[in-house]
Amino acid sequence: MIIHYSFDDVLWIFKDLTVHEKEYNTLFDNSLLCWMREMHIKYNVRFDLYVFYNAWYDFTLADMTDRYSLEFKKNSDWLKFGFHGFGFDNGIDKKYGEVNKDELIKDYERVTYELQRVTSKYNITDTLRLSFFSGNRKGMVKLHWKYGVKAFLCADQAERLSYFLTKKHCKTLENKGYLFDWISGLWFYRTSIRIESELDIEAKVCQLRQKGLPIVAFCHEWAFLDNPKICKERFEKCFKLLMA
Repeated sequence: MIIHYSFDDVLWIFKDLTVHEKEYNTLFDNSLLCWMREMHIKYNVRFDLYVFYNAWYDFTLADMTDRYSLEFKKNSDWLKFGFHGFGFDNGIDKKYGEVNKDELIKDYERVTYELQRVTSKYNITDTLRLSFFSGNRKGMVKLHWKYGVKAFLCADQAERLSYFLTKKHCKTLENKGYLFDWISGLWFYRTSIRIESELDIEAKVCQLRQKGLPIVAFCHEWAFLDNPKICKERFEKCFKLLMA
């Protein structure tokens, strides 16, 4: 069974690590990363964190210290990072469905360069979820052939189109949970659990397991920070159920 856990809209952890650079002895002094490590040790789970270059925090990825890079590298077997989007561009949350492929590639390169600088090349994931599930075929294919991106995570709502996929593709995702596009060479997986809004984790996980569908669970970083107790409980319930 395919199981994948991730966070979207990630940037705060990098600001926190930078602001407290002189106080923290380890990257796991950050509360979110500390919890992730606890869950990894307890349940052997892995996380992909999808990162913005720029967002709400008066901070960009380029401002992040590289002090923790060796420690990130040591934990690269379970802690990965990937491009989510540029973030806010002149106050607008940037999307990649309408822009040309070069714009998507430029922003991917910019974010990935900084991620490799502050973590390591071993921490870079080959599975992405682009912001708003928005991306154009030419750009995404180039990410595959030039940078080794293998898969994209799609919307959790059945009626919502993802990337360049058609309604027929999305119906396949709804029924199977995944599809392989022979033309682009890319895999696509449907996101199945949105942690911050899924009220009955047990019922959802049981439903997915009965149907043999992939478990692709995610949470937004900001939602986790707004309500850490609830998000932790829901994530851990998911971890426990999938160990049973």
